[in-house]
Amino acid sequence: MKSLVLKYRFEFLIILLVLLTLWPLTFHIYIPKWDNLDAYLPYRHGVGEMIVQGEWHLWSPFHYLGYPPYSDLQSGAWNPIVWLLTFIYGAYELNALVTELLLCYIVAGIGMFRLAGTLFTNDKIAFILGISYALSGFMVNSSQLMVFLLGVAYLPWVCLWLYKLLNTFKWKFVILLAITIALHTTSASPAYTILLTYFCVATVIYVFIRKRKSHYNYKKAIIQLVISLFLVVLLILPYLNAFFEFAPYFNRIEEMPLEQFLVNPFTPNEYISFIYPFSTVSSDDLFINSSRTLRNGYFGIVGLTLLMIAIIRLRTSRILTLLIGIFLSLYLAWGYNNGIYEYLVHLPGIGTFRHPSIYRTFTIFFALLAAGYALKHIVDSNNVYITLKRSMIYWSIFAGITLFISFFFTSWEMIFSALEGVVNFVESPEQSIGTFIFINGLVLIIGILLAFALRKFFKVSLLVSLIVFSVFDLVINTQLSGPSTIYNTSSYRELEEYFDNLPEEINQSHNETPMKELDHRKGVPAVSGIWVNLSIYNKQLAYNGINPLRFKNYDEAENNGDLDFVVQEPLFFVPSRLRKEHDTIQSGLIWGIDKPYSVSEINKMQINNSIISNNAFSVFIDNSSDQTQYLGFNQNYHHLWQVKLNGENLEVNKINSMVMGVKIPPNSFGEVAFKFVSPRTTWTALIAFISYLISIGLLIFWYWTTPKSSVSSSHKE
Repeated sequence: MKSLVLKYRFEFLIILLVLLTLWPLTFHIYIPKWDNLDAYLPYRHGVGEMIVQGEWHLWSPFHYLGYPPYSDLQSGAWNPIVWLLTFIYGAYELNALVTELLLCYIVAGIGMFRLAGTLFTNDKIAFILGISYALSGFMVNSSQLMVFLLGVAYLPWVCLWLYKLLNTFKWKFVILLAITIALHTTSASPAYTILLTYFCVATVIYVFIRKRKSHYNYKKAIIQLVISLFLVVLLILPYLNAFFEFAPYFNRIEEMPLEQFLVNPFTPNEYISFIYPFSTVSSDDLFINSSRTLRNGYFGIVGLTLLMIAIIRLRTSRILTLLIGIFLSLYLAWGYNNGIYEYLVHLPGIGTFRHPSIYRTFTIFFALLAAGYALKHIVDSNNVYITLKRSMIYWSIFAGITLFISFFFTSWEMIFSALEGVVNFVESPEQSIGTFIFINGLVLIIGILLAFALRKFFKVSLLVSLIVFSVFDLVINTQLSGPSTIYNTSSYRELEEYFDNLPEEINQSHNETPMKELDHRKGVPAVSGIWVNLSIYNKQLAYNGINPLRFKNYDEAENNGDLDFVVQEPLFFVPSRLRKEHDTIQSGLIWGIDKPYSVSEINKMQINNSIISNNAFSVFIDNSSDQTQYLGFNQNYHHLWQVKLNGENLEVNKINSMVMGVKIPPNSFGEVAFKFVSPRTTWTALIAFISYLISIGLLIFWYWTTPKSSVSSSHKE
């Protein structure tokens, strides 16, 4: 154990720092914010129930008139980490969500540490970059968007395994690359999957160009890349199947208008976050164009200093490439219609997601790598003392000027009030931006004095003092921004008790209630901290909700009035009226009835005993009329619905622009059973499961059969 701790001491230190820095989550004091609870927990909770019950939950009727959760690209339905957390906790509830959120920071930090260790062969340099990446402004301010954090977290791992594959041709890296891309794809926002694809292609092209003058084995590299890609497909096969089954109905698969695409940019106004990250939680007009959670690009004073040194002193092709990446990602993150987006949105996948500010992920990533090359150059040239001393002097002067000028725009009362708000976890203290800048300048001064004291009185090495300064800088800035961007101060215990008391059975009491009365948050037990999608937790029908994944037919029906029309009816109904009053229903007008018939005939259709089950619905009908009648079913139309009357198949049709129904033959009675079936889901999931087992088995086999010296050298590559 001692040997293990010593060998991985920096990885353990990153884990410890993350857990202590985010202590309100680690020790279950407070809960995560906003989208984590509203947009991710409800669907992961449903996935967890599926796992615990051992039954595919292919259809959920509890919001938006039903949707297939297995096709939700942000639900984690096909992500092994979500499955593992569910097994550990026995359900996917608040504990599992917090654990997954903390893992985002840990995975990001260790990933960057391992990548930097491979590139720079110096654990101290790698540690500085690792903790700077884990606690960067993106990770801190965008904490409520866990699917964004997952995209950031897996990026250095993908880069690491891709780099090692292209440089060593070892088969274990083929598998590790495939597993990492699969974990990224099945957990992160689809926007990040699209960007990762372009990043990997650009990286491979860059490596191939750099190797053009050497005796590089291009054939073997291409073969291994193709095999890795094939393995990725096997690992995410159920995810791909679920996506393609829902693709014809997905409201976000088509190219969106440019004005929607450019929402939440990272403009030059937000560049202040590179030095003053605390200022970005303010509501100052400077940040009027972007959300508070999408405007911070901080990667540490040390990282910024080293980046400037790299720009000034290093003229290598690697640095030039990284600088191109930095400026290109900043340009794309700017987001304004500056000409390039008119063409960019037409690239495959690019025009389907919003928030150009996510490109700052690559700004931070490339900037830290450039900083690593600069620090490596300084260490190797034995120029550490002079460089760091000068940098300390420059930053001291800058911080002093900052404190002097910003104080004219604040006061001691405002400064203490803002700090008191941080201590008391007040969200976004109502202070001028000068107050936030003054506090950031003060943090910088204290950090410099701390590093100087360590060097002067405790005789620690320059790199160690640099590490301490980096940790202090990043940890304190996380504490300053955390109350506004990470923590919801609702009671953790109260929310846990809420989950403990959730019903196990589906609520059948509203099956006859008009859908308009079934709201996703009204009329269901509520709790502080969760304000939407309460119907999902309580297994109650709802006609609305909050989720990026919706049927495009639902959105169309909301616009053309069909939604208002159908929500007048309960789950099962007989079409008995149109938007305008008519004595008879005309053929094909709305419901597609074969021929006109009177409303009095409709009243001969009786509906009783409707039941909701997992993936299935049933109702007993009695059509005593001599005419065929429609049975309406207030759930979104999908081609995978199957319907039977007393065991005999019925054809499912749309009866307006969104919901469905079936024709009930004249003078018939019995049970009508609706069932949602996805025949490919089981076998695609089985293939993915077997592929994971074989891949992990091969990695374990290679690990135990590889000489220990080789393992050690591999760790230090």
